[in-house]
Amino acid sequence: MLSKVQVLVIAAVLCLATVSCYKRQGYAGDSDVAATSGFSGGGGGAGGGGGGGGSGGDGKFFQDIFLHWKAPDHVEFGHIAESPSDWEQRYAHHPEHDLYEMGYHRGNHHHFRERHEKAAPHAGHFKTKVRWGDKKGGHGEHLWDYNHDGHHDEHGGN
Repeated sequence: MLSKVQVLVIAAVLCLATVSCYKRQGYAGDSDVAATSGFSGGGGGAGGGGGGGGSGGDGKFFQDIFLHWKAPDHVEFGHIAESPSDWEQRYAHHPEHDLYEMGYHRGNHHHFRERHEKAAPHAGHFKTKVRWGDKKGGHGEHLWDYNHDGHHDEHGGN
């Protein structure tokens, strides 16, 4: 026989699963079930590799539910979104000593936003590429190349 605590836990899990299914099918009204995911905002994410803060409620249900290793030092992860056309990919790659690559791609082929960064901190090289686009033809791309040669120079460098 199950204890009262076990029955309450099972009931709570079933209730959350039911609400989640209703939300995915569009039956849950305006309530935001995904508020605890940490990625419920649609804005932000432009600085430092993309944190995804902000507001907007794009309704992502599960955050980072799978982890896929392509190589011992390559991590790529994502989440299941509200609909199959919404998705996000992030990556961090450390191919060799003092060389780092990181970034994200959010959206689908109609609407997207992506940022890719490369850094070799001890050599003083930092590069960032940001792209975006929408189905109405709006698009853009920015490239930054931050070279800080002489940053640790003994002869009066910055």
